Amino acid sequence: MSKRDILSVQDMEKDLDEIIDLSIELKKNRYRSYESLRNKVLGLIFEKPSTRTRTSLEVAIDQLGGHAVYLNPSEMQLGRGETISDTGHVLSRFLDAIAYRAYDHRNVVELARSTSIPVINALDDVEHPLQIVADFMTVKEKKGRFTNLKFSYIGDGNNMANSLMLGAAILGTDMYVASPKGYEPKQEFVEKAKNIAKQHGSTITVTNDPVEAARD
Repeated sequence: MSKRDILSVQDMEKDLDEIIDLSIELKKNRYRSYESLRNKVLGLIFEKPSTRTRTSLEVAIDQLGGHAVYLNPSEMQLGRGETISDTGHVLSRFLDAIAYRAYDHRNVVELARSTSIPVINALDDVEHPLQIVADFMTVKEKKGRFTNLKFSYIGDGNNMANSLMLGAAILGTDMYVASPKGYEPKQEFVEKAKNIAKQHGSTITVTNDPVEAARD
């Protein structure tokens, strides 16, 4: 398994649509026997509770012929002061990939830097890349396309808003984000998404008016 990290939605910029199409195909044939990840082991490090992300990852790798190992940070040396870097070096010798749910994005980046195996961001305080695959997979299933659509998000400008803006921009979907004053997405992500959107013929709009965002 080659070293390719997915720490941000941008790490899938070149093939996000292909990943979504493959996900739909695998979903349709979920009971078929796959061996593409045979003998591969995915480590799951979750600092925060998870229902859907953890379950979907464990089920997915099992259906593709591999195995998942859940690693509770409080039961690892990581919880006793071992550095993320040392943990990454050690786990690289046993695992084929790591999915890491962290409180701090910097820790996800540090783990990726210290491993020789792929690291997948399973949610942190900045982004949630895997959720974007699932959300836009649903868009493709229900609408059959990504372009000429208006995607609206109403809520705090948090990690989900950041990732949704990037995903919409990459896929050419017009997106509106409506957040209360003082809770808008960070300008860094807004500008990043707008620049990507220009390349794909879509727009990103941030407003404080939920009615404007929801208007068809």
